[in-house]
Amino acid sequence: MQTPTAPVREAGELLASLADDVRAIDAIADCSDAELVELLQAFGALRRRVDALAAETVGEVLARSDGRAREERLTVRAGAGTPHELVQRALLVDRAETGRVVAAAQGVRREALFDGSRRPARFAAQREALLDGELSLSGFLKVARKLDEAAGRLVVGALEEADAMLADLARGVDYVDAVVARDGGGAAAGEADEMPLLGGAAPTLVVAIDAGVLAGDAGEEGGPGAGMRADAATLEGTAFSAGIAVAEQACCTGVVQRVFHERGRIVRLETVDRVFNAPQRRAIAWRDRECVIPGCHVPSTWTEIHHVQEHALGGRTHTDNGVALCFAHHRTLHVNGWQVRMREGRPEIRGPAIWDPAQKWRRPDPSRWIPTGPPRTAVRRT
Repeated sequence: MQTPTAPVREAGELLASLADDVRAIDAIADCSDAELVELLQAFGALRRRVDALAAETVGEVLARSDGRAREERLTVRAGAGTPHELVQRALLVDRAETGRVVAAAQGVRREALFDGSRRPARFAAQREALLDGELSLSGFLKVARKLDEAAGRLVVGALEEADAMLADLARGVDYVDAVVARDGGGAAAGEADEMPLLGGAAPTLVVAIDAGVLAGDAGEEGGPGAGMRADAATLEGTAFSAGIAVAEQACCTGVVQRVFHERGRIVRLETVDRVFNAPQRRAIAWRDRECVIPGCHVPSTWTEIHHVQEHALGGRTHTDNGVALCFAHHRTLHVNGWQVRMREGRPEIRGPAIWDPAQKWRRPDPSRWIPTGPPRTAVRRT
């Protein structure tokens, strides 16, 4: 069986060749935007796998050093006093990074048994996710630390179940699906349904705008508002100012009350109610189940309802014109490249070109429209 040394050396030579190209012809500078993102993703996957293999290697170093007579320890034969010293010298990293690698190695190491077989790793499922490149070293350490803290309070077998479920989550499995795969999911699904709705009563944002600023200076081109400053709108109750576009976006799902004034005198009031009522929110939440952006699994009960056709352009406050978007995707929809449209009362999504070069309109997973059963009673383990 070939040892890993040769393929690792070959991979190192390929990366060295790429580094030479970057140095000589600035190869990365010639990449398109999409290629730069793809390159970063590839380096991320590569780094995670390299970190995982480094932790595996250090785990074997620990196995050949701990509990052995001094002259039989790998660290001693390699001229190092401790595993930390050997790792630091071999990887050429600082003490903090050395500590992270050694700590991860403790979680993935597999002790050799008398019959030549290996004992499973302490966190076997996390180890598999680490080797598959689905989990970063820092993520592994955070999970391992929490599992270690809880280990003394768990019944037999619970640590392994928690390890497996958290590994599923690291691979992108939905939380409820991960629980269903482990114990039927009744407890998690019931608790998720009981969480509070975001914006059950939508907020009211008062935006104060100087009428002269709104109209724009007479000498400027572009018509009303052409000379509008970036801080033209004052958000009442806060210490912040913002541009009109920011204010409109912030109050997309609320009641907009505009106060127009000149030197302290109120000259006009406008109130626009664009709030989806409670029955509409519940219907949209049932239909969408979660934020409609692919890969985002924020439950719909935690989302905001977005007018697909803007309210200011005549879009109705109707279930056929509303979709569930999480706070982050809603606030950045005008710049993040995602597009939403409605067809026959159902949302369709098109991603940015970097995410989907084919630029296809896609409907969310149809399983979202399967009604869920009543939540089961959560059973606490003792």
